Amino acid sequence: EQGVKLYKQGLAPVLVMTGGNTYADYYEADVMRDLAVALGVPEAAILREREAFDTITNARYTVELLCQGREVGACAPEVILVSSPYHLKRGKMLFECGGAKVQTSGCAVPPAKGYALGFSMYEYNVRWQYLLVDECALARGEKGKSWGRKIKGLVRARSRMGEP
Repeated sequence: EQGVKLYKQGLAPVLVMTGGNTYADYYEADVMRDLAVALGVPEAAILREREAFDTITNARYTVELLCQGREVGACAPEVILVSSPYHLKRGKMLFECGGAKVQTSGCAVPPAKGYALGFSMYEYNVRWQYLLVDECALARGEKGKSWGRKIKGLVRARSRMGEP
């Protein structure tokens, strides 16, 4: 919804929906695209990146998509990163590591204190899990596929923690 507001204000002529099938039964990018279309954004103004499974790969693959085959480093797309306010600091860092020029825009979050605490704990947990990982190098695509598989396993494990 926040990205749609930016689009309608003329601040984001293209919306990039990024997110793969982290939860295995849907693609995050498709869900976001469907919502944006329902809110009045023409499908032609939406790009989808359907491979990412965490913020590191959201950044890496979004920059690659926006650069359209140009050499990383030779292209620095300007983006407005939309995410939860609890996630923006780390997200901004990773998109900048990936090569983007980044502004941020926090989306609305539920007012319940439990939500804030839960999301803050989640971000804290992610930082602990990545303590020995060079996230910037991964966002730039400088690490091999084995690192990606390890992190994908961590992400899928976190995804399943909320399942009944």
